[in-house]
Amino acid sequence: MASKPHVVTTKRIRDAWPPISEDEVVLPSGTRKRWIRMHLGTSAAILAVTSEKEIVLTREYRHGLGRIAHSLPGGTAHDSESPEACARRGRAATPTPTKFKRWNE
Repeated sequence: MASKPHVVTTKRIRDAWPPISEDEVVLPSGTRKRWIRMHLGTSAAILAVTSEKEIVLTREYRHGLGRIAHSLPGGTAHDSESPEACARRGRAATPTPTKFKRWNE
């Protein structure tokens, strides 16, 4: 019995953006499962805390969930964009009035 899940086969389904593959995984129980994976690359999320100690969240429709969801601001990096630049761009696109005074990693 394996101690952690491991991929035994990967089949590329699509090479165009976003690349998609199907992985066959063996779970610790020995069960084999198949998962479809989108390879989105680097992404970043921001945990923004206001001076009133409130956490800033976005509220947006998520089609995969089929509903409105709350999440941390952020996004997926553009080609060769750093995680910090991605986070700053994601923050700039977030429709909240909060301004960041300080960035910590």
